[in-house]
Amino acid sequence: MASVPRERFVRAADRHVAYDDIALGIAGGQTISQPTIVAIMIQELELRRFDRVLEIGTGSGYQAAILGELAREVVTVERVPELAESARQLLGRLGYDSIRIEQAGGILGRPEDAPFDAIVVAAAAPRAAPDADKPARSRGQTNHPGR
Repeated sequence: MASVPRERFVRAADRHVAYDDIALGIAGGQTISQPTIVAIMIQELELRRFDRVLEIGTGSGYQAAILGELAREVVTVERVPELAESARQLLGRLGYDSIRIEQAGGILGRPEDAPFDAIVVAAAAPRAAPDADKPARSRGQTNHPGR
């Protein structure tokens, strides 16, 4: 996590508290999770360097960037167009070529890109795609809040 500049993923007005262990507001009425929650969610995935990961809820792209440091490929899905585009631009500027951001409507998931080795749900969705939380690989891990 130390290699990902969290201050780049928060609003300019919040940069002075970017490393505090608190959630911060971002565009679209969404939040960037506090660092300990991100760390716990990712640690529970038990990622390996060659894993493919699906993230539901891109937000500002912070968690995707951390996943990109740990896994071979990250596909992340965001339903708020403004967030998807700003995360795509920021992650591109930071050189995260192994992360692909998909903008989705009311259904979140990427069954067409399966199988994934791990799935992390960082946000709630109005509806999940069929089998969105069932990675096809035998070692597959799924982690989302409240589960």
